[in-house]
Formats: sequence, structure tokens, C-alpha cells
Amino acid sequence: ELDRQAASTRFNGRALLAGSLLVFQVLLTRVCALRLHFHFGFLIISNSLLGIGASGSLLALFDRKWRKNPQQWIWAFSLMFVASLPLSWSYLLLAQIPETLKFETLKETLQFSAFNLACAVPFFFGGTAIGLLLSANASRVHSVYAADLIGAGVGCLLCPLLLWPVGAGGCFLAAVALALLAA
Repeated sequence: ELDRQAASTRFNGRALLAGSLLVFQVLLTRVCALRLHFHFGFLIISNSLLGIGASGSLLALFDRKWRKNPQQWIWAFSLMFVASLPLSWSYLLLAQIPETLKFETLKETLQFSAFNLACAVPFFFGGTAIGLLLSANASRVHSVYAADLIGAGVGCLLCPLLLWPVGAGGCFLAAVALALLAA
């Protein structure tokens, strides 16, 4: 009974982490498309993939180190994901973005680059935590991946359902709450 309960808790934690990542991604896609231009929605997807891809590189580079104590690394990157959410959100909402994006000055280029990096940071930390979960649980990858897919699917649905009744701020708080529950 205890093994079954522990397995259920781990499954739910993985699903919550994946759900939080996708709620945040869909929210950023919507907010940036409205705040800037519609094509910025595609940029958010690219930046999230950049962060997740960079996390895979980190895991490959530090494979021997994280394998000594994967739970500690999972916990640390989950907490960094939680911490990065409000920092990234605040920066992305307040950042000065050039209106024309002609990149004629170094200032414009640096502003746009900082915007993109700030967007990628939470996906780097969350992607690292999920990558660690998948790699550290290779013998049960089927259940880990199932939790990831279910959580991601629910996260994709949750954001549009929450936007009208609670707005972008409430939707963001839902992403943070899911991340906190997962950590």
C-alpha cells in the first residue's frame, strides 16, 4: 500500500511539473502575442525549446555528477524553476522592447536578446528537472513519460480555460502553484 501511494505521489509530482511548464508557455505565447505582435507567440515557443534543449546539454555534460545523487539535483532544479517563474514573468512584462525591431543599434539588440534569454530561463530549469526525472528513472520511463504527457496536456488545456475567468495574472499564479506542488 505504501509503495503504491509513493508511486502515485511521484506520478502526480511529475505531472504537476510538466503542467506548470506548459501553462507558463501557453500563457507567455498569449501575453507576448497581445503585448507585442502576434508573431512573438512563435518566438516564445522557440525560446522555450532553446531552454529545454540547453537543459539536455547540461545533463549530458554533468552526467557523472548528477547520477551520484539524482534526487538532490531534481529537487534543486525544481526549486530553481519555481524561483525563476516570477523573476522571468516580471522581467518579460516590464522589459523595454524596441517597437520596430530593426536592430540598428546595439541597445536594441541587447534589449531583444535579454528578453529572449529571460524567456528561456524557466524552461531551462524546468526542462532540466524533467530530463533528470526521465534519466534517473530509466527503468520506469513509461510511467514517468506518461505523467509528463498527461501533465503537459492538462497544462495546455488549463491556461485557455483560466484566462477568461482569472486573467493572465491568475493564470500565472496557477503555473506557480503547480510548480510549488511539484517541488
